[in-house]
Amino acid sequence: MKKYFLCFLLIVAVGVFVSCKKVKVDGCMDATALNYNSTADVDDNSCIYYAYGQNYAGGLVFYIDASKKHGLVCAPIDQGAGVQFAYPYSPVAHAIGTEIGTGQANTDSIIAVLGTTGVYAAQLCDALVSGGYSDWYLPALQELLAMNTNLKMKNLGNLSTGNYWSSSETNNDEAWVVYFSEASSYLPIQKSNWCCVRAIRAF
Repeated sequence: MKKYFLCFLLIVAVGVFVSCKKVKVDGCMDATALNYNSTADVDDNSCIYYAYGQNYAGGLVFYIDASKKHGLVCAPIDQGAGVQFAYPYSPVAHAIGTEIGTGQANTDSIIAVLGTTGVYAAQLCDALVSGGYSDWYLPALQELLAMNTNLKMKNLGNLSTGNYWSSSETNNDEAWVVYFSEASSYLPIQKSNWCCVRAIRAF
């Protein structure tokens, strides 16, 4: 009988230990994140610092890089609705970057060739002072596509339905535009065409 009683006490003790053991909670443990979980004790790398369309760094967030702490914002409004990429017969700027991160270099190349006077797409972005920032530029093709996907296609950003200029040239006479009514719709057109312009900056 004594043997059975000791076994019973052992079972009860194990049960109490198991029931009292704390269950670990996975979640974001960074208090600066939007989804900070104060009850979490295991960081699961799920922290979110910015949301698409969020007002930040002078504009609206539309791209977030792998670090989750840096990205791109666009100006709150268009810089023009009928703007040329360049004047007819303008010299080529060799602004051929298309990837995210190349828009600033493209814009610098265009400004260096076409100058700071006159009204054209890259000049409007380069001259912009908005939200306390003056380092705006004309987005490269992939940057513009990200803006279309993460803002326009989600009804964010107050973007127009139509063609927007990128800073990416295809040849002497044409540059890429993105059609902001369909996802991932883009094509090269003559630089003398009139299109919308929306400046961006990195943060």
